[in-house]
Formats: sequence, structure tokens, C-alpha cells
Amino acid sequence: MDNMNLDIRQALSSDLKEIVEVYTNAREFMHSLGNDQWDKNYPNERIIQSDIDNKESFVCSIKEKIMGVFVFTFKTEPYYENLTEGSWSKESPYSVLHRLGMSIQYRSQGLSLQIFKYIEEKSRGNGCYSVRVDTHEKNIPMIKVLMKNNFLMCGKFIKNDGNERIVFEKVLTKPIVPGFEILRPMPKEY
Repeated sequence: MDNMNLDIRQALSSDLKEIVEVYTNAREFMHSLGNDQWDKNYPNERIIQSDIDNKESFVCSIKEKIMGVFVFTFKTEPYYENLTEGSWSKESPYSVLHRLGMSIQYRSQGLSLQIFKYIEEKSRGNGCYSVRVDTHEKNIPMIKVLMKNNFLMCGKFIKNDGNERIVFEKVLTKPIVPGFEILRPMPKEY
């Protein structure tokens, strides 16, 4: 994917129709793999609009065509306070990724890498050095994406509806010198 033309921005109410299409496509893909994490009513327009209103919904586009959507927040997730198995690597503060969906024609093109780079940059910029995500155990594509992006499985929790979720975390490194986020190894001559 041509990273130079990729745009990640906060979603707008005018994006609602395209966001619904992306989530519908993602839900159909999940169901084709036997993953019922999202039912036919989730995420619905009310939830999506709430995410937009809370300035937590983000879209990924090239030439203004939305190909991916995700929710990113610095709000604590109540479920994460009561893991039934495991524990977190790092205490608060943390950021959270929810509801990542991509159109089928853009899967396996490196979009997730760009999304995670964006999330990590925004997290560090807000003093958060931990990113947390949860998913269904049958969401194998998401689990693979998380592991490819160096997230570690930390445990599980049970939702109010009785469904179990697996939680992942990526602990981010703090810059040694403020303002220098990317540190390169010293040349051998030093």
C-alpha cells in the first residue's frame, strides 16, 4: 500500500454511511470464518454515531475513499479492571483500540501496520505507554495482526452477556530524549 497517500483522521458524521459499509463488510468476513463476535446489530448506526460524537472514531482513506475504521480512546475500559485470567504488563494510563474493521479489498495490504503506528504515536503524545485491545478467540485474523504488531496476550475477561474476550497489550517504549520517538542503534564506530 502506498503509505504516502494514506490518510488517518477523525471520523465525521458525513462518513457514517461509508463506515456502516466497512463494518458490514468486516462483519460478513468475520461470520464467514465462524466468528460471531459482531452480530447483525453491532456495531449499529447509534453506536457508530456515538463514537463519532465522542471523537473516538477514526477512518483510514486513500483519495477520500474510506477503507478502514477503528475506535481509539484514552478512557479506561471497565472490563479491563477484572481479568478472569492473566494480568496486564503495565498499569495505567493506557489507550484502547476497539472496533477495527477493514473493507475486504484492502485486507492484507499493510493497513493495520499504519493504524498501529498512528495509535502508538498518539498514545505516546498523550503520555500513555500501553495500548490495550480485546477480541474474540475465534477472531484469528485480528489475533494474527496483533501478534504481528508485537502485542502480547495478557489474559481474558467475561462480558456482561457471558461472552469471553482475550486481551492483548503492547507496552510502548518511552523516548530517552523528549521529542525523539524513534531511536536508532549507535553506529559501530562509537
